[in-house]
Amino acid sequence: MTPDPAKLPLRDIHLPEPVAWWPLAPGWWMLAALLLGAGVLAGGWWWLARRRRLRRAAHAELARIEQAYGANRDAHALARALSQLLRRVALVCAGPGAAALTDEDWLALLAHLAGEAWPAHLTEVLLTAPYSPQAAALLPTASCADALALTRRWFQRLPPEPRHAAV
Repeated sequence: MTPDPAKLPLRDIHLPEPVAWWPLAPGWWMLAALLLGAGVLAGGWWWLARRRRLRRAAHAELARIEQAYGANRDAHALARALSQLLRRVALVCAGPGAAALTDEDWLALLAHLAGEAWPAHLTEVLLTAPYSPQAAALLPTASCADALALTRRWFQRLPPEPRHAAV
């Protein structure tokens, strides 16, 4: 006797449930970790490149200023150029508030940024000599050389990350 196909307890072909997207397979976790690590490395490289770019630009400008001072021994031009360069770098490192600082506040900002106070015997180079040719003429040659050396050392101690565009 042949069984009646309508009465057989057979079910139709059924497909398995679709694969869920969560939880992720281990390969996806490894890819996520790899991408995160690459992002951290790229961010660190960008941070270091930005820091080096600021220092390179500041040192190049300082070398140009030093060369000009060596050629003409103009203390007023040196004081003006150093003041402008330090202001530009301070604007990059400390923000737009640095532009309005004068006298002791300006020297305090320089000391804060570099971790080293500007010596008292060199304050004339930054505070009065850039604005007065007569005061600049009274500066000893040693003060000009010391100001150049201190500025170079100050650039080495710049903060790790500037807040604004490069010089």
